[in-house]
Amino acid sequence: MVKYILSAIYVFGPILLLRMFCPDNYFITGIHAHISELGISLLLLNKAFKERKFFNAENSLAFAHIRWLPVFITMLVGEIIYTYTLSVPNRGAQTIIKIDALLYAIFMSIMALNIFFDYKKYLRDRASIGSIIVVSLFLSIVNFKFILVPLFQSVEFQTFDHYFTEISYALSEVSIIAMLLPLVFRVNKIEKYLFLQMLILMVVSDLAIRYQTSLFEQTGMLMGFEHGWQISIAVIFLLSLKYDDLFNTDNLQVTTYHSIRTGLSLFVCIGGILLMLLMAYLKLFQLKDVFCLTNLLLILYFICFLSNLLAILISSRIDLISRILESMDTNVGKDIVNFAPPVKTLTGVSEVDKILRRYNILVEHTNHIINKHLEQSKKVALVEISCQVAHDIRSPLSALNMMVKLNLQELPEEKRIIIRQQIERIQDIANNLLAKNRGSTASTNDVKAVRVELLSSIIEEIVTEKRLNFRSRLGLTIEGDVYDSTSYGLFAKFNFIEFKRIISNLINNSAEALKEGHGKIAVRLTSPNSKTVSVVVEDNGKGIPPEVLAKLGQKHISYGKENSSESGNGLGLNHAYTNVHFWGGELSVESEVGKGTKIILSLPRVTPPKWFVPSIELEPGQAVVILDDDQGIHQTWDNRFKDLSFENNNITVVHLSNPGTFREWVKAHNVIYQKILFLSDFELLGYTITGLDLLEEQNIKDAILVTSHYENHKIRERCDRLGVRLIPKMLAGFVPINVLLNVDCLSVLPQLEVPSVNSSSNTDIYEYVYIDDDKWLRMGWEMAAKKKNINLLTLSTTNDFEKHKDKISKEKTVIYLDRNLGENELKGDEFAKILHVDGYQNLNLATGEDADLFTNLSWLKVYGKECPFEENDW
Repeated sequence: MVKYILSAIYVFGPILLLRMFCPDNYFITGIHAHISELGISLLLLNKAFKERKFFNAENSLAFAHIRWLPVFITMLVGEIIYTYTLSVPNRGAQTIIKIDALLYAIFMSIMALNIFFDYKKYLRDRASIGSIIVVSLFLSIVNFKFILVPLFQSVEFQTFDHYFTEISYALSEVSIIAMLLPLVFRVNKIEKYLFLQMLILMVVSDLAIRYQTSLFEQTGMLMGFEHGWQISIAVIFLLSLKYDDLFNTDNLQVTTYHSIRTGLSLFVCIGGILLMLLMAYLKLFQLKDVFCLTNLLLILYFICFLSNLLAILISSRIDLISRILESMDTNVGKDIVNFAPPVKTLTGVSEVDKILRRYNILVEHTNHIINKHLEQSKKVALVEISCQVAHDIRSPLSALNMMVKLNLQELPEEKRIIIRQQIERIQDIANNLLAKNRGSTASTNDVKAVRVELLSSIIEEIVTEKRLNFRSRLGLTIEGDVYDSTSYGLFAKFNFIEFKRIISNLINNSAEALKEGHGKIAVRLTSPNSKTVSVVVEDNGKGIPPEVLAKLGQKHISYGKENSSESGNGLGLNHAYTNVHFWGGELSVESEVGKGTKIILSLPRVTPPKWFVPSIELEPGQAVVILDDDQGIHQTWDNRFKDLSFENNNITVVHLSNPGTFREWVKAHNVIYQKILFLSDFELLGYTITGLDLLEEQNIKDAILVTSHYENHKIRERCDRLGVRLIPKMLAGFVPINVLLNVDCLSVLPQLEVPSVNSSSNTDIYEYVYIDDDKWLRMGWEMAAKKKNINLLTLSTTNDFEKHKDKISKEKTVIYLDRNLGENELKGDEFAKILHVDGYQNLNLATGEDADLFTNLSWLKVYGKECPFEENDW
């Protein structure tokens, strides 16, 4: 701000002082004008060299200031000569005057060319072209009548070079004003507007000076029109100090002729012209000479200038609102703090101020609502991500949990403990995510509600929470494995919030009873009889003396917290006794000093709700179709089915992973099987359609939804409406599966082809066949088979299969094929099709490729490259 004030004092101060004290000394006044012009030239030259980019890729001038340097340099030299001609007594030689006129002609011509090339793209509309034509004709007539004719009539100026100079000078002035007038009525940026107006003022002032020059000899007087010239130069100088892109037209903002901005300006301008014509018609004033006309033109110019300035100040605020409203669409959905910025009001224009104030209130409310919505959207997105992550974790975890229980009993105890602890950590992550989601959507109406609840999932959630609470106590272990065949399907009726608080307090009590914080707490879920379900919280702490044990449950009776910072008031156990009795149950405590304490919470066992599947009943000859996007769940079901003699009962298991293959299989096989059981996941990765949608679409009734979203009441209600039952996905490994006694499969499925039985004796039949062109993989399978005493045949090509056909059973031999068996060989899946048509039943593809590539082959199971009977030492 200081530099602008000092610059203004430098530019305008001497002019005013010199005019006051030396009104007739044109030389001193002119020298100061030259200094101002020199400052502009040096400033522009400095900017050009700082940019150091004189030409662009097209080899044309790239920096806009460079094109304007010749304009101000020729102006500076011309001003110096002009001042000299006014100061020297003999007025100088004719040669100097001609050079001065030529320099000004060059100055105006270069400026006209610059304006044309800079602004021509904004002057191509019909209104602008029409305005240029009208203004050019009017100014040409005025210029010819009042300047060129008097000069050409003078004896001393009747030469060709003078004619050429004056005509080019006049044409340049006419062109500049004609091109700039359509722009000043439409340009929106205030600095661009002032720059263009100062260029017009420069030309208008020069036009007035030329009037007085053309009639100097006749009038004998010299008027001070150079003030307009000096003002324009000074304002351009100040603008160039503040705005680096003053001469750059790339970001020029121009309105249409229908805008408020243009309408206000044109209304005042045209109104002023009509008013002058009316005054001249009524003879309120007379144009006695050219100076009178010049004064009127300058008055008209300043009227247009002020009207334009007022219009741009008003319209710029309104235009800002329009641009903000247009940009609002691009801001929707972005992570923004302010949807739109407020706008400063324009003091003195009450109507516009009122609009802007109302707009600012709207913006304030809109920003508040949108920011609140964004925060809520983030929370919802986090909840959805948490649910999805928990779902994705729990699916493979259920398979892993079952495999650990069934197959790792022979591992040393320390290894089993490590594996179990890591599985518990993964369970804690998934349960914690689901608990946060449940907490965020819980209703206040559920605080006192008593409902039938599945105990296993609730207890697992509580154990997860307590593990997280006590994670800093490294010597404390909390076990809560409640997923097994004994705890499957145990339901009781209680209030979820109170039950959770009771179990949490019992675990806290056990943790406080442990010596030095080291020990183990076990939470178990059992069913001692068909009418009771029990939750047991047991620790190996210091125990409770008999005299205290007899009083536990009474108010204000506690033990073991006397020296604790969390000393209780004895209300925890009393609260537990009261609620458990209210639910129809009992709470008992068993303890032995030095060994530990066991608290047993017994509740009446209730019948599972209609949506729950107590057991899966299968019949010979039926099909079991599994739809899930998780390969681990398919393996879980295969492990459950492998010991149930499905082959003897002619039960077919079909694995599907996406909606397309599901629809195709139902369409192709729905009439083949008399009975089909569908085990479907709810969420299918990468698809908007759910498993429940597919079951409803295909009108399937005998179906079970196996999902981690079993607690969702909307899903339960829809399942009840469709007649679909539910199994929590984490219980898929423990649901009881029963198969009816074997019957004659031929009588059940007469339409199916009866498989031929290989005539070879069972003792000679290969149990497994593995076809792979990789020698080392075959050797690995052979070593694993030898270790397990398995009769395995390995082949490198499909051509060798025929040689061993008499020892390969179509029903019993399990065949594994690699997909890529080398050049000039059938693909493994293509050879599997041949074997399938030939009656071979146990066909598997051992490949590293995506299983979804083979979903059209429902009878073909797809596995990885690992040997199925190799011992896993992990």
